[in-house]
Amino acid sequence: MGSILVSYGSGEGQTATVADRIGDVLADRGHDATATNIDEVPADFVAFVEGRLCVRPPEMASGN
Repeated sequence: MGSILVSYGSGEGQTATVADRIGDVLADRGHDATATNIDEVPADFVAFVEGRLCVRPPEMASGN
């Protein structure tokens, strides 16, 4: 499987906890996963992709 870096920025530690959990799940599924603070990403990475998940409440999904 692939090597995956789960990067995060965290002020109080909650995002780090979530990123660690995501890394654990990916590792459980056979990937080489590492969770690290964005300020500590190794310099040898050649690309970085940022993604965000936005979930709308059902009342907003209908356009109201």
